[in-house]
Amino acid sequence: MLSSTERTVPESTANRAEFRCCNRLRATCIIFSEMRNAKRRANVTLLAAGLLNFALLAGCANHALPLQSPRTAVISGKDTAGLKQADAQEQILAKAARVTVDHGFRYFTLVNQPSSGPTATPATPSPGTSITIRLFRDGEIKSIRPGIWDAFRLLSLNKHASG
Repeated sequence: MLSSTERTVPESTANRAEFRCCNRLRATCIIFSEMRNAKRRANVTLLAAGLLNFALLAGCANHALPLQSPRTAVISGKDTAGLKQADAQEQILAKAARVTVDHGFRYFTLVNQPSSGPTATPATPSPGTSITIRLFRDGEIKSIRPGIWDAFRLLSLNKHASG
């Protein structure tokens, strides 16, 4: 006969306890599994949201040349090195027109040094040389004079305007 310490629990009771333990373990495993899946879904959602934001904000990027002061900009002539004078001038004027329109202005003049008025000393762009432009809004200049360029007109006529 078995002593009190050696007695075994009846088989039906042992099975029920084991079943309860397995169910608890199974429930715990399911909970952890769901938590991992939720974490994965959250990571995927965050990644998708980040990529979407990047794509949307990339369209807002502006590649406009920064202004040196509120009304002046320097147009680099490095792309015109080696060109004929007429071709260099055409390309510089196209760049100046793009910068003018990108910053909300309509007219510009080429100047040797930044100046305060529309009667600044006109400059002639030469191949490989940077040039300073002064910008004016529509209505700030009473009449178009030699040396004052209409950016809208130049962009509509110029073959270099898109590049």
